[in-house]
Amino acid sequence: AFMLAVFVSCERQDLYEDEPYEPMAEDFIREEIANPFGVVKLNEEQARKIVEDYLDGINVNFSTGAVKVIEDEIDSIEMNTFRFEVYYKKVWVDGHSITLHPMRDHETNEFSTTQVLITGTSLFYNDISVKPRLSKKEALECLKQSDSAITDEVIELQPELLIHKNRGEAPYLVYKIRVNISMFDRWDYYVSAQTGEVLDRTYEGAVS
Repeated sequence: AFMLAVFVSCERQDLYEDEPYEPMAEDFIREEIANPFGVVKLNEEQARKIVEDYLDGINVNFSTGAVKVIEDEIDSIEMNTFRFEVYYKKVWVDGHSITLHPMRDHETNEFSTTQVLITGTSLFYNDISVKPRLSKKEALECLKQSDSAITDEVIELQPELLIHKNRGEAPYLVYKIRVNISMFDRWDYYVSAQTGEVLDRTYEGAVS
């Protein structure tokens, strides 16, 4: 199995440490990899080891976080699928996950004991800084200055430091701040932890 990537230099002084950021061409990865344990039904410890080794091959700064285990049964054989959160230098990569699936060997019509399938959203290769220049309080002040409708009274969740990456863009070290502008206007704002600029916002629906 192999991955095809086209790299484009995307230099960002506020992010990279030693090298410019090089985004992957695809925003979704899918790859067959070897299963060193030779079993169909992996346990959580085995699955995490496989995924951690895979992430190390991309960038040793990646690690796994919380996992969702999905139990399934195919042709009367019990199988587990694992979906892991992804962290970079111990900072959560927002909206990114890696999923480990068991594979079926179609040639012999038996379940393979040598292959598993990795799927997930694209990751990045080069190092970025996870040291914020702004504090949570400073980021919050920058957000309030950007929009007069955002006051302390409408802040639902305080700033959370994480890495945010839109489709096809470089990753950003940001503070995510949830704001309830009105009963029908709940937004997550992404404020640069380096400059205080509001880089993105996503609509999270009405206040429940």
